[in-house]
Amino acid sequence: MKLTTLVLLMTCGAAAQQPRFSNARVETRAAGNLQATFQSAVAATEAPAWIAWTVPSVKGRNDSCGWENGSYRGPNKLMLEGSTTLVVLFRIEHKAVDKMRTAALECEIDGGGLPVLLLTAVRPAESIAVLEPLGKIEAIAMHDDPAADAALERFSAASQPIKVR
Repeated sequence: MKLTTLVLLMTCGAAAQQPRFSNARVETRAAGNLQATFQSAVAATEAPAWIAWTVPSVKGRNDSCGWENGSYRGPNKLMLEGSTTLVVLFRIEHKAVDKMRTAALECEIDGGGLPVLLLTAVRPAESIAVLEPLGKIEAIAMHDDPAADAALERFSAASQPIKVR
């Protein structure tokens, strides 16, 4: 088998991986223009629901399933070498973002009985464009994409408040 064919097969396999949800009603939809799809889904959501997608993650930055705001909520799998895929999740309620979470692809995600809109074929730069105006610096830093570096540079600019820098 040629090396290019092997690389293509490995890439397709990685792209086909999706988060494992339990206790959730998952609807899968192609993201298209992520910003427009995200805004439309938020505007249409009155009852609590989640919107999720996956993007390549910087290895070693997304290493476990049981952490939230610096506190361990486990027990879950701890990945010593880190995941290479980040799951980005937004809880929506009353047509607004209620909260945001991230997880490694290897985590099982309990949806709390709520609907989950899983967007596929999300480009990392578009994910960063959604996260940046919301100030989600840590999630941006987990993205393995040059657009993350550019966004982080904007957050660290001298014109930003010291709290942001």
